[in-house]
This record gives sequence, structure tokens and C-alpha cells, in this order.
Amino acid sequence: MHRLALIVICLTVTGCGGAPADAPELHPASGVVTYNGEPLANAMVTLISGSGGKVAAGKSDASGTFILMTNGEDGAVKGTHKVTVSVLPASADGPAPEVGSEEYEKMMTEGAEPAKSPIPEKYSDAGTSGLTAAIVDGPNQIKVELAD
Repeated sequence: MHRLALIVICLTVTGCGGAPADAPELHPASGVVTYNGEPLANAMVTLISGSGGKVAAGKSDASGTFILMTNGEDGAVKGTHKVTVSVLPASADGPAPEVGSEEYEKMMTEGAEPAKSPIPEKYSDAGTSGLTAAIVDGPNQIKVELAD
């Protein structure tokens, strides 16, 4: 019984979960991604830190708006980041075809056709995107503008 009480006390004092004490400070960051001036839905916007390899990412909604998260926590680390953008397949949000359906059988026998990205492939690679974003103390509003 005393052993159980000791374990409970230790867990209470040390905490359960949360960010490690040496985790970098995160700053709120959100933004809008557009392609040729129009909001880009279902896009994964990724910021890659040059200083520690920390990655922040957020998925855009129908209005192109995204909120960045790092390791499951809201925000991004301070500094200059390389930015990549990839459009997720439309089916990533929708349900998988029902097992036994014609669509399912076609997918299983013919294989899924690779989805063609609606944006140039250069944006999906940090080395070729040409995009950067600066995260500073406090809230950050990022505009990611893509074009042909």
C-alpha cells in the first residue's frame, strides 16, 4: 500500500506528459496559403527550422487558413524557416471506399492512380520551394503565396 502511495506522489510531483523542460519555446503561428491568388485547401504547410531541425506543420481549410503545430503543441520555434507546401489527396479527408464496393475492387485490382498535384512540385521540397518564413516572439501571421 505504501509503495502505491509513493508512486502516486511521485507521478503527481513530476507530472504526467507535457513538453520536456528543455523543449524550445513555441510561438503562436497561423496563416493563409494561396495559389495564383486563390485560397489553397487541403494543403500541408511545413516550416523546417534551420537551427535545430524542428518542424512545424498545419493543414489548410477551404479558405486556405492553417494553424502551425510542433510535436503536437500549437506554435513554431523562433527563427527563419524553409517552407514547403504539398496538397493532400482529396480522399485524405474522406472515408475509404467500402470493402466489396466497385470502387474498392477497382482500387485493389488496378491500384490507385497517383494523384497529380494541383501546384508545381517545386513547392514540396525545401531545397527548391524558394519559400521562407520568420517566426518571432508573440503571434505570427504568415502569408504563403504560390504561383505557376
